[in-house]
Amino acid sequence: MDFIKSKKPPKASALVAANSISAKQLAIYIAQINLAEGLQAWEAPSVSTYQAWVSELYLYLNPDNRCSLLNTAQSRALWQKVIQSSYVSKNLIGTDNLVDWAMDARRKLSGWRLKPENLEKWSNNIEVTSLCRWSKDYEQILKTEGWIDFNDAENDLGNSQLKSKENQSIIWTGMDFIPTQSYLFDRFAQAGNNIKTWQPDNACREVVRTKFSTFSDEIEASAKWARNKLIEKPKQRLAIVIPTLGKRRQETHRIFNEILDPTAVGLAQKTDSGFFDLSGNVIDQNPIIGSALTALDLFSADGGFNEFSRWLRSSFYVDTLNELGRRGVLESRLRLKMEVHLDFLTAFKKGGLAEYLRSEDSQLATLLQGAVKLVDNAGNWAVPSDWAQLWGHLLRQLHWQQSKSYPEGLSLWESALNEFVQLTPILGDITAQTALKELRRILNGQTRSAPLPVHGLFLIQRLEDVGFGYDGIWATGLANNSWPIPASPNPILPLALQSKHGMPLATPEAALEYSQRITNRIVKIAPKTILSWHCISGEESIDPSPLILPYKEFSIADISSKDKDLKNTNLINSNAIEIICDDPPPVQGEKIFGGSYTLDMQSKCPLKAFFLGRLKASTPEPIVLGLSPMQRGIVIHKAMELLLSKKPTQTDVKNWTEIERKENIAYSVEHALGTLFGKSRAVLKNLFESEYRRMESILNTYIEADLRRSYFEINALEKKVCFDIGGLKINFKIDRLDTLKTENNASEFLIIDYKTGTGSSPNPSNWFNEQPTDIQLPLYALAITEDVGGVVVARLAQDKTSYSGYWQVKGVFPGRPSKLSDQESWDSQLSLWQSHIEKLVEEYAQGDSRLFIGNLDEAKKTFAPLTRVYEQAALVEHLIDGESSDQ
Repeated sequence: MDFIKSKKPPKASALVAANSISAKQLAIYIAQINLAEGLQAWEAPSVSTYQAWVSELYLYLNPDNRCSLLNTAQSRALWQKVIQSSYVSKNLIGTDNLVDWAMDARRKLSGWRLKPENLEKWSNNIEVTSLCRWSKDYEQILKTEGWIDFNDAENDLGNSQLKSKENQSIIWTGMDFIPTQSYLFDRFAQAGNNIKTWQPDNACREVVRTKFSTFSDEIEASAKWARNKLIEKPKQRLAIVIPTLGKRRQETHRIFNEILDPTAVGLAQKTDSGFFDLSGNVIDQNPIIGSALTALDLFSADGGFNEFSRWLRSSFYVDTLNELGRRGVLESRLRLKMEVHLDFLTAFKKGGLAEYLRSEDSQLATLLQGAVKLVDNAGNWAVPSDWAQLWGHLLRQLHWQQSKSYPEGLSLWESALNEFVQLTPILGDITAQTALKELRRILNGQTRSAPLPVHGLFLIQRLEDVGFGYDGIWATGLANNSWPIPASPNPILPLALQSKHGMPLATPEAALEYSQRITNRIVKIAPKTILSWHCISGEESIDPSPLILPYKEFSIADISSKDKDLKNTNLINSNAIEIICDDPPPVQGEKIFGGSYTLDMQSKCPLKAFFLGRLKASTPEPIVLGLSPMQRGIVIHKAMELLLSKKPTQTDVKNWTEIERKENIAYSVEHALGTLFGKSRAVLKNLFESEYRRMESILNTYIEADLRRSYFEINALEKKVCFDIGGLKINFKIDRLDTLKTENNASEFLIIDYKTGTGSSPNPSNWFNEQPTDIQLPLYALAITEDVGGVVVARLAQDKTSYSGYWQVKGVFPGRPSKLSDQESWDSQLSLWQSHIEKLVEEYAQGDSRLFIGNLDEAKKTFAPLTRVYEQAALVEHLIDGESSDQ
């Protein structure tokens, strides 16, 4: 077979690539070189994958053959069926990996022109014996049903009388051949067809290597390199190889989006395009496909609140933004309902979710009721074609918006459904879970169908998948712990057989030789190649791959200065930082939204207080096993209110008999939990009983602690207060207000706030700092106009109730109160609190939005995208370092 090296491929009927990624890049390259020659139109050869070319050739040469050629999904489904029906399957946790190994074993045996008889010497090996038995069963089904798979079609072509197709000229663009491919091409050439291998010639090449500290540093630098090159010369085509792209796709995409975004800090010019992930999953890259799968998952047996949450917040199931907003509010409320612990179908049919939705949004409830009816009528088992039909009805019932804005996604969705329907004769009746699993597998195997741009930045996961025609290539992650590729022999094929026939990656030596060939290839196919690695992974220090050591090492600054495209740009750490002051306007209205929590946050993180009180932003309640911290706090407060609803004195409580006390606690817990659980109580019986015992213990412990206090009378429970301070009103509830009877003061009040121990508890010592924080109870003390003798936190737990805070009279509560400073009295402390809280109100009212560098934790986590706390901290550090260097 002739080998041709030229810029432009020779004229041919077809160009054959190893896989779909290579084929797509090859089509782009052909378009690129024709455009570079000034052509607006040209006669282009077909570009096919090797599998597509063999399949087309088989059908062309066997027009009367009654055997149906199975596609990859059908072959895999048949292997799955064969293995699951075998006697060994009962001892397996799952069969997915085994199916992959069996398919790979068949491909390797066929590719190296071996027969199962070649495995007879390993007949005492259970894996080999199982593989032979499965292969026999698989081939028997193919014969009985009149099917043929790709491997058999490839071998049949090699063994048949090939005839020449008129003017047929084939160009192979892959790296190398396996024996079956070589034999087929030779036979095809012998039949009078013109077969050549080709790759472009690139005489001007520069290769350097460089290192970084972390993965993020390395990816950020590569993204800035690509951005700057595209700014200087927009009509370039660049590739960045990221071996961990599959595992870190979300993080990687975030970095590239930020750096290629023209609104990002330090980016003054706009690139002509974004980036294109050639290795990406079509589900991740096509939100319309993800939205359809969300609905199908929701109505499967495994569909839970996570799926319902995504469905409610999906724009693909609403007509207006107002409707989407209403559903978003509904989703946030549902997080405090116990139905979130049930699968969706059970919650809707038995757990009270349908009734709740009817009270909140009757149209939505009716919509979902119709969808549930469709699923119930379908039953648990059906053939793939029936499942596909049901899914269509279900999506229409849910008003799935098949937006014309996503033509590629809709095309891929329809293609996947068609391929799934073709599994019907192979799989027969399957469950909904199995059907969805097969559909996802088909979607995961698909690649982009829309045409790709000729220029721009392309992300690729595997180094061996990089194609021709790039103006620059940056290969990341080339450390000694990942490159050379580790050996990965097929676990169910004898290692000696794989080694003897030189199957790829079978041994460390084979893996090293393969990686060396890939490295040698990558440095020759582009004018500029950068090889990089990061030397820190977690706590591990790693070295560069030995395969890149022959190339000279440069710092990233050296690379930037050497590259003529980058001389006028800064690759990293641009100092062009623009700060725009846009202070929030003063408060409109007279109310502080969020109560005491917003004002307390003003003392710790004014910017977060602005988001909470002014923008009314809130963190979604997390979904946890059992009751969430907020749910537990709510039911305990409710149970305490019920238990003490008659405002018993300490003497009254002391006089309760054991039976009365038990009945009072039981009534309070039963009603508090019953209100929360509702109809879901019957389904969540074990959880209800567990929480019942927990709360019963907490209330008993609290009563014992109350009896150790000095005499008290309950003045109010869950007392609603509207407090006017600094010209603004703030609403809150005081859990409990006691009247303390003493000889010196007969009407002193004690403010008690319950804390359940499931969230962050206030530290009373913070009340007496120069700048008080945790100001909830100091605020309560100012709001009570009568004499206040103490502010107390009661921490409720199963093992004990503890009290902390400040009280004037000794012995009022078990334990020691916090101390006032030597210079302060209780009255002066109240005055200090008054002044401090009035100042906080004034700052809040004026639109204060500062971040305190000493208390950044409040601005992190969920609120970090709003507060941009990490950027702010880095900016402060940068300014401090600058001042230090000036000195």
